[in-house]
Amino acid sequence: MPIVQFAPFSSLIQPSFWHELTNIKIDVLKLSDDALPISGSYSVGRSVTDRESGKEIALGCNLSVGSESFDKEFKVAPGSINVTGTFKNYNTIEEFKAADKTALFNKEAEKIWDHIISTRDSSRLNDFLLITFADLKKYKYYYWFAFPAFVSKPAWEIAGDWVTASEEFSGEKLAKIHDQLKSRTTILPYFLVREDGTIAPVEDYSTFFASTPDLSRTVAFLDPSANPSNPGWPSRNLLAYLRALYPESTSTVRVLCWRDGDIPANDAWKSRFGVVELGANATSSNVRPSAVGWEKNPQGKLGPRMADLAPMMDPTR
Repeated sequence: MPIVQFAPFSSLIQPSFWHELTNIKIDVLKLSDDALPISGSYSVGRSVTDRESGKEIALGCNLSVGSESFDKEFKVAPGSINVTGTFKNYNTIEEFKAADKTALFNKEAEKIWDHIISTRDSSRLNDFLLITFADLKKYKYYYWFAFPAFVSKPAWEIAGDWVTASEEFSGEKLAKIHDQLKSRTTILPYFLVREDGTIAPVEDYSTFFASTPDLSRTVAFLDPSANPSNPGWPSRNLLAYLRALYPESTSTVRVLCWRDGDIPANDAWKSRFGVVELGANATSSNVRPSAVGWEKNPQGKLGPRMADLAPMMDPTR
């Protein structure tokens, strides 16, 4: 069977973020390189229609940050998921380049894993890391995001292929799922689905599925990917969470990639469905798996990016 290929997060930075970072560097951090909490958000994956071919083109699997990301009372837009992270700014480009990025990354991955094991809470599964250097004289901002995700061994495989959710669920059941998600004060990043379309938070796995056969249980997540064959990055840690806490019933998982912010016309649901499997040699352990997740640069290589805001911010230009 084909190995599941996950669509990695892609950072989407609003210009206002750099303005706020400048203020924080000058007024709060000054010469300190202490880490600060930061927030971001993502929503269902989006696509556009190519005018010439008529084909749907998937947009990036985006995690967005803006000026509000440093606010303690950070609030996301309706239908979006709030994610938390660690922000660390360096005072010189040399310090930024010399930073022990492996240690920083492993520290974040360890926090996510410890939170899974100790609390069974899924709210930290998408925690991220952002390191920066702000060259305030030239208005250039060097940055590197990491979105830690645990590596499954053996790898997850897809039985058959990903299909439209309407091939597995009736339009009535999908509408029921949609209405339940909308009725909640905060949208669920991860949730469970029974055969009748009833949903519950993923933390309720044992009780919610108590009388549901393993092969009738569906695990779902709000999917920031719009690629028909690639579920978004959040599903990696969701599957790791399930394997860590419920290994006896999760070597095969029915996955619903929820991509519908609204009920579509003509039953043209964008959500996807697939059955993923680990195979007969699957084992479970409370030992943290290895993790991956540093964002690649525009050249497709592992390395930082740079935002040049001189045209916008330099008063001499």
